[in-house]
Amino acid sequence: MPALPCDSAACKAAQDGDADAAAAIFARYQPYILKVARDRANDLGLDLIDDVAGEVWAAFSDPGVARYDPDRSEPRHYLRGLVFNAVRRVRAQLAVASDEEPIVPGYVDTDLQALETKEEVEFVFAGEPLELVSAAFVVAGADVPVSVAAPRLGMTRFKLSRELEALYERARTRRRSTAAMAA
Repeated sequence: MPALPCDSAACKAAQDGDADAAAAIFARYQPYILKVARDRANDLGLDLIDDVAGEVWAAFSDPGVARYDPDRSEPRHYLRGLVFNAVRRVRAQLAVASDEEPIVPGYVDTDLQALETKEEVEFVFAGEPLELVSAAFVVAGADVPVSVAAPRLGMTRFKLSRELEALYERARTRRRSTAAMAA
C-alpha cells in the first residue's frame, strides 16, 4: 500500500488530537493492520487479532508511546512496528493468563528451590536489591515469564535474565558456603 502524500500529515494530526484525521487514518490503515497482525501472529485466532488491532490504536493515540515522525518513515512502517509490539503484549498477557506448566528459567536450580525456612531465604538473598529478589520470586514462584516481569521493573527481558542469573549464582555461592561451614 503506497502512502498518499496526505497520510503523513493526517497521521501526525491524528496523534495531535484531530478526530477527523484519526478517522481517516483508521479507515485507511485498519485492513493493513489486520493483515500484518494475521501474518505476524497467525496462531492467535481472529478474536485475538482484533485485540492486537485495538492495542495498536491505543498505542497510536497514547502520548507516552513514541510518536510518528514523517522524517523517519511512512505511516505504514510506523504502524507495522506498533503491530509487532502489540502482538508481543497480547502474547505476554496470554502467557500470564494461561494454565500451562510453570515458566521457570534454567538458572533456577533445585538447590535454591529447596530453601525451606524464612531464615534461609533471608540469608541467601541478604544484601540483594529488593526489586530483584521480588522479581526472582515472581518469575520462579508465580510462573510469570521474564518478558512480563521485566517491563514492570523498567528493564528489558534480556537484562532481567542476566540480573536474575547473577543473583542466583551469588545466592548459590552463599548457600554452598554455609552448607560447607555446617558440615
